[in-house]
Amino acid sequence: MTKQELQAQASELQKQLNKLTKKIANCKDEPKMFPQKGEEYWHWNQMGSIFSNKTHGSEGRLNVYKTKEEAERARDIQWAKQHVAHRIAVLNDGWTPDWSDIQTRKYFLAKDTYDLRIDHNLFHKLQPNWMYCKTAEIAQQLIEECSDDLMLIFSE
Repeated sequence: MTKQELQAQASELQKQLNKLTKKIANCKDEPKMFPQKGEEYWHWNQMGSIFSNKTHGSEGRLNVYKTKEEAERARDIQWAKQHVAHRIAVLNDGWTPDWSDIQTRKYFLAKDTYDLRIDHNLFHKLQPNWMYCKTAEIAQQLIEECSDDLMLIFSE
């Protein structure tokens, strides 16, 4: 290769390097798993108690939150889900949605801006199975009995 060809190749490589340098500068760092070693975190146990702790090398734990308030909210949402799921199971008396039956309505609750409402579907699953009610009357009873829990679940 001649000197001129080498200079042209070096110039092209410099352009590619400049482009890559710009890409690196605009690239965001990948988020680190929380918590990292030495960071304080909050979590809740199966009894619902909230604890704070510091990691000692167990990065990326599950069910951990940066603040006590976040941990309390997560616990409250989980408890609300358990309460509502249990109440639906009792009211449905063993009924579960059959998605192969496109003739039967499957009722579920949804949240508008401020209120809960009853909706239904025949074959499109929009909620987890545990959130479906056999009848509109059951869904209405659920709103009457569990509205606070439902609002908390839908605020998630």
